[in-house]
Amino acid sequence: MSFLTDFDLLTLRLQLTPFTEGDVELFHSINTDQHIRRYLWDDEEISYEVAEDIMSRSALFFQNENYGLWKVIEMSSKEVTGYVGLWFFFDEDQPQLIYAILKPFTGLGYATEAARAIIKYAFNNLKFSYLIASMDKPHRKSQAVAQRLGMHISRQSVKKGKNTIFYIIENPHVLDEDERLMLE
Repeated sequence: MSFLTDFDLLTLRLQLTPFTEGDVELFHSINTDQHIRRYLWDDEEISYEVAEDIMSRSALFFQNENYGLWKVIEMSSKEVTGYVGLWFFFDEDQPQLIYAILKPFTGLGYATEAARAIIKYAFNNLKFSYLIASMDKPHRKSQAVAQRLGMHISRQSVKKGKNTIFYIIENPHVLDEDERLMLE
């Protein structure tokens, strides 16, 4: 029997549940998957200790900031399909949107559906005025997800030796009338 936490999010087909410190093995296995690590980890296989550290930091973020990393669970099968969340990658004022879906579950709209729930949560619950998602320039499928989410390119730069594209979406509820008109 499963129960929902304060941070669980439900979509039509998915349940987003925060990772806990007890999910290190699961998180490690997702991130050492060749499909996930290709772009997210520059094809490096992360250590178990790195996964442990991320799970610990995610738990602290949920405790202190009300965000972190969520497992994406397909509701009908109860399978973990990947993860989404809000995470710091570079020297930023706020965390970025992240989505990572395992290859058997790509092409089904899960990344878009899960990321849309995170955007809604960030805008409605956390009152973020915008969200950024960055990705390696060659990662066209991740860019397509960002575009389906209504994000647009805000800038491109070289980060850690990689051509990186930054997409942004603004929260229309916190913009004043002049700002809203400029976006249209």
